[in-house]
Amino acid sequence: MGEALARPAAKALGEIRRRLAGVRERWRFFAVAEGTLLWSGIAAAVVTVASCIELVFRPGDIIFGRRRVYQRKLAVADFNGICSAHAMVLRAKPEVAVPEFLPFFMQSDLFMDRAKEISVGSLSPTINWKTLAKQEFALPPPEEQRRIAEVLQACNQSSESIRGAALAAVSVEYALLRVTFGDAYGKHPSGFDLVALSDVAQIQTGLAKGRRPDASTTTRLYLRVANVKDGELDLEELKEIVVERNKIERYSLRCGDVLMTEGGDLDKLGRGTVWQEEVEGCLHQNHIFAVRTDPEQLDPWYLAAIARSAYGRSFFLRSAKRTSNLASVNKTQVSGFEIPIKPLREQRAWVQEYQSIRAVPDALGNRLTENLRLAKALLQAELTR
Repeated sequence: MGEALARPAAKALGEIRRRLAGVRERWRFFAVAEGTLLWSGIAAAVVTVASCIELVFRPGDIIFGRRRVYQRKLAVADFNGICSAHAMVLRAKPEVAVPEFLPFFMQSDLFMDRAKEISVGSLSPTINWKTLAKQEFALPPPEEQRRIAEVLQACNQSSESIRGAALAAVSVEYALLRVTFGDAYGKHPSGFDLVALSDVAQIQTGLAKGRRPDASTTTRLYLRVANVKDGELDLEELKEIVVERNKIERYSLRCGDVLMTEGGDLDKLGRGTVWQEEVEGCLHQNHIFAVRTDPEQLDPWYLAAIARSAYGRSFFLRSAKRTSNLASVNKTQVSGFEIPIKPLREQRAWVQEYQSIRAVPDALGNRLTENLRLAKALLQAELTR
């Protein structure tokens, strides 16, 4: 058994963050995190499998993020360039490690767990090359590596096709939004009536944090800005907030409320979706508006689409009060948001078409997740057989 990785003598280049002039960023990324693909466990004697060639890379080289390796940052370059000193560049030694196999092996739990174990530092754990170079791994014979790599490459190709289809579907969605509502606030297509949002909806502000508990208070789950994404909700982590019992109704969300963020990063301002009573009795914090539309005049999903469109985005961008890192809008500004509106029946017909288009990326995303899960399960079965 010998070194798993070895470094040739070369002069360190230091950290160079910029890429070579004229080189475009075009990396092929392999599946990570939940999509990790495992390798078949047919053992063979281990010798040096790769060399580390400082910070210069060429097509086919593996660029491996050596800081915070638990993030599983790894890519295969398809152009010449120089990478940051926070990464290391590896090149397979084909007599031991098949080049097509090595990137998958390096994303296996076997390699990543070892990489985490040998990382040093608490705030930003980093791999020292000399330590990594001494690690030993049992690899399958080259022929078995090639077979495994072919399976994994087929899985990758399938996954990339699904990703491409999902991106195309998202492009169709934004094209529909642009055709319907225009490119910018104030430049909507003809055929709409413009009404102030406050004329067709109630804008409800949220609950501020900081109330101390006493006999008049209780706690309730509430939505934070972190829970409200662009077109969806992330309810993995809901927190509780102290609220006076007699104000619970005032700050409660109702099914059909359109959520809009009041502050945060400029590009995230106004993002949101429609609340569908996902959590019973949930409140919302003061950095989120709950817009309650008049059901006789404005469909909530229609309003959510307007906010998501280039028309809506440009409204929030031009209305925002900005600081160095953050931006915000107030209730008065949102109340004056001019909505391009059509009769309710036409709104609902348009929403039906729009939602059928929006459902396509979600379905493809589920298919992608299942594709990666099946690949992982297949290879895990081979690993443990």
